[in-house]
Amino acid sequence: MNWNFLIIDDQEQLAQQTADIVSSQRTLKGVNGLEDGQIISCEIVSDFEEAKIKIRTSKYDLAIIDLRDEASNNDIKGKEILESLRKEQFIPVIFYSGFAHKVENLRTPFVQVLAKGDDDADLLREAVKSIFNTRLPHLVRHIQEKQREYLWDHVQNHWSNTDELKEDGELAYLLARRLSSSLTAESIRGFLNPDQEVPRIVHPVEYYIWPSLEGNISLGDIYKKDKTSDYYLVINPACDLDQGKTESALFVKCLPIEGFSEFSDVSQSKKTGSEISKSKKKQLRSLVCDNRKSQPERYKYIPGTSFMPHLIADFQHLSQEPIARITEADNYERVATLDSPFAEAIQARFARYYSRFGVPDLDFDNVTDALISKIN
Repeated sequence: MNWNFLIIDDQEQLAQQTADIVSSQRTLKGVNGLEDGQIISCEIVSDFEEAKIKIRTSKYDLAIIDLRDEASNNDIKGKEILESLRKEQFIPVIFYSGFAHKVENLRTPFVQVLAKGDDDADLLREAVKSIFNTRLPHLVRHIQEKQREYLWDHVQNHWSNTDELKEDGELAYLLARRLSSSLTAESIRGFLNPDQEVPRIVHPVEYYIWPSLEGNISLGDIYKKDKTSDYYLVINPACDLDQGKTESALFVKCLPIEGFSEFSDVSQSKKTGSEISKSKKKQLRSLVCDNRKSQPERYKYIPGTSFMPHLIADFQHLSQEPIARITEADNYERVATLDSPFAEAIQARFARYYSRFGVPDLDFDNVTDALISKIN
């Protein structure tokens, strides 16, 4: 596999130096998910207007862009290239310029900002590595390959008669569903971790769709109330919300994990410099495993991420809120949505909790004694 980089710099000699640095074998060595032997090909463009045309007509895996156009004395010409990219396609970007400070505010995991200098070859390679370690270039290639595979390998080989397409849009629908299937959480885990045959554990971020999909309120939505900063989980059955059968959302309040003794005990030990005992660590693990010693069915742990605090959903703390009020901008913020099957699993757990029968406890001590007495 070759990776195709676009290098935009109006000084051709500097552009060639950049190409020599990033195309060396050292650049991709040790990058997650890459095999030995993969190489980088670089296309150099020294005219910023020509670069805009290239972006519209060609595909690249990464763009390395200078900011300054010496001919026009424009210090932020490279920023215009980024705006063109955003309109045409997704390509991770490295701004590599003596004027890098002018675009420092644009820095993200896939827009790196690096100042040119005398000893920056290793820094430039590290910037490339950091982008490839996000796996975004791999994901774009994966989507393109699934599209190619379906249209050429499946449609071409199996749909010999176009009369099989009875309605306009059928082929497009099937392709969209095929792509959707190839991007399920399980499929993506397999793509990111091809050596892991059956994933048994997941990272907390895999619990969520973030940002949430635009549209109606849905099962698994997590809202933050603006005035109180309280968190609530929507627990209504998905069909009721999809079909408009309810005018209110059923909220389960989600409490900060810091308010539970299992966490606060461990926190206190760390603050005082004391060793965290095995029993305290076990109790905290039981809390996040939804196996709390006291009323384990009542609580459900919702894992924290960069955009979500660690929360505990309390099934006994319910409220109803009119959907119209939730969707008003100043009342609630939709933080994220639990992905499938996690949303369905928590809804099933909630249903089991409220459908349980209350029966008196058996005299377990008496039964145990009776069993022991009968043992010869």
